[in-house]
Amino acid sequence: MSEAGTVEECVDEIDDFVATHERYPPAVLAIALRTHLAGLLRVLREHGDWSDSQMSEFLRDLTCEVLESGSE
Repeated sequence: MSEAGTVEECVDEIDDFVATHERYPPAVLAIALRTHLAGLLRVLREHGDWSDSQMSEFLRDLTCEVLESGSE
């Protein structure tokens, strides 16, 4: 299985999971997901899977994706 396929499948499963939590306002979901993402990123960093520069690049890309989607 390719990495892209794995990521796509994971995104689909996360989408399904989030859909089951529709009773929560989007801001609550965003804060909860941010908490989990922060934990995952911390583990990647602590285990040496991602360097500080990779972490910074990921966060920069995330910020750009969010800001760009708001301007469409």
